[in-house]
Amino acid sequence: MQGNGSDFGAYLRQLDEKLAGVTALQYFTEPVPVSLDLHLDTVIERYRRSPTSRRVEFQTGLSPHGRALFGIYGHRAATRAVNEYNGDLLRNGLLASTVANAEIPAGRRIDIGLAVYYHVARKLGLNTADLFTLAADYAGPDLALAMVAFGNRPDFALKQLGWEEQHTPQGIKYKYRWR
Repeated sequence: MQGNGSDFGAYLRQLDEKLAGVTALQYFTEPVPVSLDLHLDTVIERYRRSPTSRRVEFQTGLSPHGRALFGIYGHRAATRAVNEYNGDLLRNGLLASTVANAEIPAGRRIDIGLAVYYHVARKLGLNTADLFTLAADYAGPDLALAMVAFGNRPDFALKQLGWEEQHTPQGIKYKYRWR
């Protein structure tokens, strides 16, 4: 993501073109992981290492469709993290949620989306307050406040926000049960 402005603009256009060929439903239902997950691992790593100005440009320059796919990627990364016992994947998934929620639609319940990250962090023995505070540094002001508050919750049960942990032959999966 580093480089001059025209290189960065070209990078964003190429990423949007790659993501345009993938529907949210298609990506959501694919087995974990697929090649797009691995590609987005690389994108999020570059995002993580980029200066704030580039991260903001990335968040605002990505299409709404692209941001939606980053939201799905985030939860897929959390699923991979719990199955691979990998805190870096969890961090990347949570950072992807800052991309997905760069523009928060009215009425969106951010806490529902953050629940899986919190739950997986506890399963991995990570400090939720530290993880969410780190991710908040990549978020806009409203999301940052929500992330810090959520990470500092003293206790939390996944079911409280409608999620269910499922144990399958492929490993742990998370399913949201609409209320």
